[in-house]
Amino acid sequence: MTIYFLILLISAVSGFVQTISGFGCAVLMMLGLPYLLSIGDSASVSTAICMVLNIILVVKYGKLKSIKENWLMIVIYTAFNYISIMFIKYINVELMGILYGVFMILMALYFFLFDKKVKNVGMVFCILSALFSGIGAGIFSIGGPLLAVCFSQKYDNHSEYMSSIQLTFLFGSVMALLGRVINNVYTVNLIPYSLIGIAGVLIGQYFGGKFTNKADSKIIKTIIYGFVAVSGIITIVKYINLI
Repeated sequence: MTIYFLILLISAVSGFVQTISGFGCAVLMMLGLPYLLSIGDSASVSTAICMVLNIILVVKYGKLKSIKENWLMIVIYTAFNYISIMFIKYINVELMGILYGVFMILMALYFFLFDKKVKNVGMVFCILSALFSGIGAGIFSIGGPLLAVCFSQKYDNHSEYMSSIQLTFLFGSVMALLGRVINNVYTVNLIPYSLIGIAGVLIGQYFGGKFTNKADSKIIKTIIYGFVAVSGIITIVKYINLI
């Protein structure tokens, strides 16, 4: 029973954070779940839980124009998420992970300090964000921070920001989970863990929604940049420990 309670708790915190910042569910769950399950099972359970949370948030904030406006970013993110997995064995993952973490911190600092001066991130920045986010998701299982910066700059309205980023994540999550099921990585014995985790993110999403309804958009943007930096620090520490 202890393992189910801990998964519920980890998932609730993860759901709360993602409902506010737009990302972070997978990052936080992969910090906690490996202490309870194997790395492979943790990634599979995390993917299933994140996919359901994406669906919940898309239904809550979903707007059809998000697909029309961001279809190219969605395609690029999903494609590079899948393609990059095939190159993991050819690169120095530890070194790249550290550099990726540093890049996230620098980007968060830049947009935090110069947010008012950045009027429009532009299509090129959005495409590059989708590309590098897809690579980050495929290799490091961390694809949210760069997309969060891009969409938070593109949309001042929180519901449009959430709709766009959750739709992008949803396509990637569906592809990732489908691949795990086809390759027999996500198995029947993981369903109970996934279900308790889904209950957890529902709880977290409920309380996160209460917070965002009252919070000022500037505060939410600051939280987004802050968690991008935290994600970078977590990534650096994680891969330094692996060297």
